Amino acid sequence: MSMLDPYEVERLERSRKRATRLLTLVMGFATLFCGALFVYIISPPARTYTLGPVSQFPLGQTVQVSVKQLVASETIASRPEVSDDPVLVTRLSADQWRAFLAWDSLSGCIVIYEQSNQTYRDQCSDRVYDEQGFLISDNRRLRLGQLPVNVVDEQVQIRDELLPDPRQQ
Repeated sequence: MSMLDPYEVERLERSRKRATRLLTLVMGFATLFCGALFVYIISPPARTYTLGPVSQFPLGQTVQVSVKQLVASETIASRPEVSDDPVLVTRLSADQWRAFLAWDSLSGCIVIYEQSNQTYRDQCSDRVYDEQGFLISDNRRLRLGQLPVNVVDEQVQIRDELLPDPRQQ
């Protein structure tokens, strides 16, 4: 039977303690990372885009602005691959706003607002949508993608999510 050197035993014990501390530290960081990732997956941050100051949007008029490609526009299968999305924003009153993705969901063409008859028209297919965004030129139940609008500190903002169709509620 051999005797272990007391210095060697002490050195091995210190190494074991160091390894245990290091493993505990790594496991703690891994747990924190996985927890943060889980929270992000369960509730991703709302993507909000600032369109400009309220003064840029005259009362009763529709203004077209471009924003970075929205996740909401990915639902339009025929949408062309571009880097920006056009959004049509209407200031209805001091505290009422309406914003639509300016893409026709069937043709993938940009929709423009016609102030004269207060409709949205797809230039490619000649589809016409009313001021609520509902298709009125065909018998299909289509609607322009409507985005939520907020005003924060006199800045107009949209959230990157589509509002539900009120006809389906």
